[in-house]
Amino acid sequence: MRSIIIGLIVLAGVAWGQDSLNVTRVGTWDDEYAKAVALGGPFAYVVPGGAVSVIDISNPCSPQTIAYVPAYGAEDLALEGNYLYVASGFDGLRIFDVHDPYAPVQVAIYDLHRVYDVVVRDQIAYVAASNDGLYVLDVSNPLAPSQIGYYDIVGTSQNISVAGNYAYVAVGQPGLRIIDVSNPAAPFEVGFVDDALTGVSSFIVSGQLAFLGKGLAGLSIVDISNLTSPVVLADIDSLDYPEDFSLQDEILYAAVSDHGLVAMDISEPSSPEVVGYYYNYGIASAVVADGDFVYFCDFFEFDILDCLSAFVEVTPSAPLGLAVRCVPETLSSRLSWFPVTTDIFGNPVTIRRYEILAATFANPNNWMCVGIPFPPDTTFFIDNSPLQSNRLYHVRSVAE
Repeated sequence: MRSIIIGLIVLAGVAWGQDSLNVTRVGTWDDEYAKAVALGGPFAYVVPGGAVSVIDISNPCSPQTIAYVPAYGAEDLALEGNYLYVASGFDGLRIFDVHDPYAPVQVAIYDLHRVYDVVVRDQIAYVAASNDGLYVLDVSNPLAPSQIGYYDIVGTSQNISVAGNYAYVAVGQPGLRIIDVSNPAAPFEVGFVDDALTGVSSFIVSGQLAFLGKGLAGLSIVDISNLTSPVVLADIDSLDYPEDFSLQDEILYAAVSDHGLVAMDISEPSSPEVVGYYYNYGIASAVVADGDFVYFCDFFEFDILDCLSAFVEVTPSAPLGLAVRCVPETLSSRLSWFPVTTDIFGNPVTIRRYEILAATFANPNNWMCVGIPFPPDTTFFIDNSPLQSNRLYHVRSVAE
């Protein structure tokens, strides 16, 4: 598990917001509300209303829009190689060439009645097409997609995931349907998790476990090792309306409608434990955990979050451990600190990166990331102009 080590603070102590636990917002993009996200290298592809925005996230503290393309009715999206596949509702499946992320070009439309979701694996696109069921498309030539298979699923196909030889499709009231796609030309159903009372609207599958979002009924964790007879391991009804999930290092990240981001330790699937949360007063819609950061969408903005497992203080280093030094004849100051080598107990640590957080005297509880230096660098230049004066700075050390 990763850990975070808190460094000494210049001028003030940290007072973290009451609406987060073990989660810190590193950066934010608030040009429009965000509905879905896909990642590709230093870029995030985000679905706001009726379009796809391409965002440069190479500096997580300051995500920037670099391109914007219309995609009317966009519901979700998937990135495979240099092509972006957009589930565009009543406008079908749109395919964009994004080999140059600064200038995406639409290269194809596959006309379907309504497309809610799409997954692309090994040049095959699996499309959840509302009441029309599951479509399997050959996209080896993305400029000319063609149908190679189809399965008529009872219910409204809303979300889809593919793992191994199986496609998992959330179809609302009829639950989660499990489809064998080992032969993409002839898919067939091999199992299901049926919940006619609440239905299944969102989910994620990992190994022999499925995590099901069941609207007002919350979250169910299901053992699917026997596809023909899944077993419910846990029900968490307090997480009403989970909209999306991502899983990394035995931590399940859930975008939970009115409750924001919730992080759960699922190392014991029958007794999951909440280990962190983040609430920004928006309506949570999507989440992707990738490497050091979690990318989170709500109807207000797209946030880049640092979600870590433990918070440990560092033994202060004389004289201060952290100092601000002015650089003569410039409008900048240099924030510098001593390298962190041990935790408060004297145990040796290896630092992955530092995070520079800033707040104003007017709003000292609102800390925002302004930079991410990497060892051995222990300095950071800050704006010393009048507009940026009277700010508080805080250095955090993120350890392996």
